[in-house]
Parts: sequence; C-alpha cells; structure tokens
Amino acid sequence: PIMKGFPEVWRTPKEELYHIAKVWPTATALGSSYNHETDRDEVDIWVNTYGKARVFGTTIGHYNATMDNPVFLDVVTKGLLWVCGRLESD
Repeated sequence: PIMKGFPEVWRTPKEELYHIAKVWPTATALGSSYNHETDRDEVDIWVNTYGKARVFGTTIGHYNATMDNPVFLDVVTKGLLWVCGRLESD
C-alpha cells in the first residue's frame, strides 16, 4: 500500500543516490534507482521490522526540489501511516 499510485518510472527533480551496501534479509525493498557509478540498481525505499516496531526507510530526499515533489511527499506520508498502522492495503 505504500507504493500505491507511485509511478513505474519516476525521476527526482534533483537528487543524489546513496550506496546501500547491505539490505537486511528481513527488509522488503519497495523501490530502487539505477546507479551509474556502480552500474546496478540500489534500493532506496524499503520497509522492515525491529522487534514489534514497523520501520519505513528511504535514502531519497536530500534537496528541497525533492522534498516539495508530490510523488515524494505521497510515498513518505504513506510510509509514516504504515509505520503507525494507519495505512490500509486497499
């Protein structure tokens, strides 16, 4: 439900891509970006659990142009609602 409505292809207005060295086996990747430096996709949106807690993570959002983008704001809002148990799957 976090990614519902997220475009299949989305280009950030201006962004830098962090290199994620390890995605924990318990995490679920929700989104990735192609990294021209490593020549592979890098996970940049994911969910996980920590004990009983839900965890939403993203490495996107370094610049104001991204933070103002409705697509970014929508996915972060849904991620926070999911963490709080307030996002329904439908």
